[in-house]
Amino acid sequence: MRPRFKLFCALSLAGVLAVSACSDSTDSGSVVILHWWKQGGEADAIGALLDLYKRQNPGVGIVDASVDGSALARSAIRSKISEGSPPDTFQANGGWGLMEWVLYNLHNADKTKMEPIDDIAADWKYLVPPEVLDSVSYTDWDKGTHVYAVPLNIHRLNTLFYNKAIFEEFDIHPENWTNLDDLFADVRQTQ
Repeated sequence: MRPRFKLFCALSLAGVLAVSACSDSTDSGSVVILHWWKQGGEADAIGALLDLYKRQNPGVGIVDASVDGSALARSAIRSKISEGSPPDTFQANGGWGLMEWVLYNLHNADKTKMEPIDDIAADWKYLVPPEVLDSVSYTDWDKGTHVYAVPLNIHRLNTLFYNKAIFEEFDIHPENWTNLDDLFADVRQTQ
C-alpha cells in the first residue's frame, strides 16, 4: 500500500481528507498533507493522528503543509493543483467542497484530479452513515459509485446529538422540548 493511502487510512477527523491523483512526493519518502487544523482541539486531533501514523510507518516522513483557515487552504490547494504539484492528501469539506476536486471544472469526471479510494473504503464504509458516505462519494452512471475521501468529522449547526439509551434511563424526552431551557430543566430533574 502506498504511503499516502496509509496516511489516508490512518486519518479517520471539518471535513474530509482527499487523495490527489498526482503529487509532489514520492511513494517511498514522504507524504504531503495540506490542512487547516492548526489551533485548539483541531490541532490536537490532527497531531494525535499524525503521531499514530508516524509510529505505524516510521520510514515515511510527513510534510505538514498546514495553513491558517479553510479559505487559505482551499486557495493553496487550487494553486498546487494548477501548478501540477498537488499535495498527497488534503482537507476539504464533504459534498460540493470535495466534488470541486473530484469533478474537474465541476462537470467532467473523466478529467478528475482525484483517485478513488474504494479499496480503502471497503474496510470502513459500512460504519459510516449513508448520508455522510454520499458526501464523499461520486456516482457516474456509466462507471458506478466511487469513494474519494475519508470522513473525519461532521460539522452541523443547530443539531443536538444524544444517547437514546441514557435519555430513556433517566426518562428524558427531547421530543417535548422547544428550546435549550427545556433540556436544562430535564437534566436538573435527574440530579
